[in-house]
Amino acid sequence: MGVVGGGIEGLVYGSGEGRTREERKSAAESGALTGALFGGGLGVAGPVVGAALSGIGARRVAAPAAATARELGVKETALDLLSQAAGMDAPVAAERMARAGQYASLGQMGPATQNLLDLAASSTSPGAAIARQNIDEVAEAAGRQFFDLMDDTLGGPQAAAQLQDLLMESSAPARKAAYEAAYSAPINYADDAGRQLDDLLSRLDSDVINRAQRLMRIEGQPSRQIMAELDDAGNVLRYTTKPDVRQIDYITRALRDVSPTAAPEEKNALRGLASEIRSTLDQLVPEYKQARDIAGDVISLRDAIDFGADLLNPKIKRYDVAKAVKGMGASELNAVRQGLRSQLDEIMANTKAALSDPNQDAREMVKPLKDMLSRAGREKLQTILGDQAPEFLRQLDEVYSAASMRASVAQNSKTQIRKMAQDVVQDRIQPTIGQSIAERGGVVPAMAERIQGMMSTAPTRQQAFEELMGEIALPLTRQADLQTLQRQVGQLRRAAPQLQRAESIYEAGKRAGTYGAIGLTPAMQQLLGQR
Repeated sequence: MGVVGGGIEGLVYGSGEGRTREERKSAAESGALTGALFGGGLGVAGPVVGAALSGIGARRVAAPAAATARELGVKETALDLLSQAAGMDAPVAAERMARAGQYASLGQMGPATQNLLDLAASSTSPGAAIARQNIDEVAEAAGRQFFDLMDDTLGGPQAAAQLQDLLMESSAPARKAAYEAAYSAPINYADDAGRQLDDLLSRLDSDVINRAQRLMRIEGQPSRQIMAELDDAGNVLRYTTKPDVRQIDYITRALRDVSPTAAPEEKNALRGLASEIRSTLDQLVPEYKQARDIAGDVISLRDAIDFGADLLNPKIKRYDVAKAVKGMGASELNAVRQGLRSQLDEIMANTKAALSDPNQDAREMVKPLKDMLSRAGREKLQTILGDQAPEFLRQLDEVYSAASMRASVAQNSKTQIRKMAQDVVQDRIQPTIGQSIAERGGVVPAMAERIQGMMSTAPTRQQAFEELMGEIALPLTRQADLQTLQRQVGQLRRAAPQLQRAESIYEAGKRAGTYGAIGLTPAMQQLLGQR
């Protein structure tokens, strides 16, 4: 442009010099030549000089960004991408990395950074391979921490049904001894409580007595038959022989064993009568109350284990948990925790993941972790853990940050790697000589393109992409302490604007040099007498 502009300007001005046609022609040729020479020279030199001068200021502005790039081990393009992602994740970066704790890295700043890491770690570059190894090592450590945390806080990973069976087996001798002592104890029917018990037993009908007899026979209980006189309707008139403790215990069981199809009023009446009989017998035979307390403790522990197994079910409300836990003792609370632990182990054992998937453990952990770390899950855990909850939840946050990073990268890796492999193949497949001649329209263009390709050392588009992804992946998976990471996040947020301002200064210097060249061309012509 300098050659053409200077030549035209010199030609136009020179054509106006001289008196004759030959003189004007000579002046025009001389002016055009001089203008072209100066225009060409200044057209090159002007932008170069402007860029050199503005480059000093641009480097000064970009110096902090350059220092950040050196610290992270990346080049300008990678730094710009990281900086833009950091800017988008700025509102949540501090909170997310704080939750990651000992596993924190720049890749956990937020959604934008996570998406960038998913893409970078899925590439086939050496840097991405190292990044994936970093992610795997962190997730493996988080997995060990997760299971240790579960075992230390909630107990070992035994199934809820197994726990209940062990509980029943371990308590069986104590329960049997307590009931045998109660069954052998006499009942004083002459006492006020005895007369009240006799009155309650008179409310029974023959169906209840028959069911009680059948239960004793099935369980092989050594007891005489319940002797009672009945009226025509089957109601008890009187007992010819008063029932003993064993018989009354089975009568109350028969009362509580109500048909599911019975009316609600009948169910409530029969179960209420059973409760009255038991409480009255407790007063008459303290050994019976003690036996029921032991059995009740076992039942309550079984119920607590079941409750813990269902704790994370959305149908169990936070209020239900608070209400249930309010009246529990230490042993029942431990049973709730153990039930939760068994359910978590069951969830992970039933997770459907391919055996060839190296990220199976991470995916197994993510689902129960998400449930526990939801708002409802957190409040439920705080209810059953009490003072242990803050530390438990803090460690869960750390584990979830590491496991979710690994699982997230794994979800996109297969599709992304297939796409990259396809691009690599397309980059490397070369057409035959015949195909090149047909495509380029001749032997010479085809051979020229083939020779150019053989001599070129410039990387292909895929190679450049792989190199960039490798640069990005490493700093995103490099762990550091929270203070260092927060400082780097601040530097990254400022890097993109710094690079943009530096680029603007550099481009402005080139433009200024161009405008200077435009102005200097006629000035130089005038200085040499061409104008």
